[in-house]
Amino acid sequence: MLALSWRRIPHEARALSLPHLIAELADAGRRPGAERGTVMRVFRPPLELAWTELRFPNRLGKQTAGVRLCLARSGCTQALAVFDFQIEDSLALFDVWETFLRTVAVGETIDARRGRRREQWG
Repeated sequence: MLALSWRRIPHEARALSLPHLIAELADAGRRPGAERGTVMRVFRPPLELAWTELRFPNRLGKQTAGVRLCLARSGCTQALAVFDFQIEDSLALFDVWETFLRTVAVGETIDARRGRRREQWG
């Protein structure tokens, strides 16, 4: 499952470090027995994103589940992506996550007549 949400943030909030925010978010929602991976950062101006992976035993304790958390920001728009999967599906879903990271766009609008435009406010 891939879930996305976004919101406008105050201009001052752009100074907060995304790697720090994603680490705090991952640690706040940590379940018993969970392991957090390294926080990865991607900077593709004007887009900045940070993501990490959590692994934990599922509720039945028989399999390991994974979740990748990604915070992406451009201008005064910030988005959160949550990618839930079973660890045994990691290889099959590798291309899905890589495509998401390569193509994610935040703070842009698509106008059918004018094409892609960057956020003009903030």
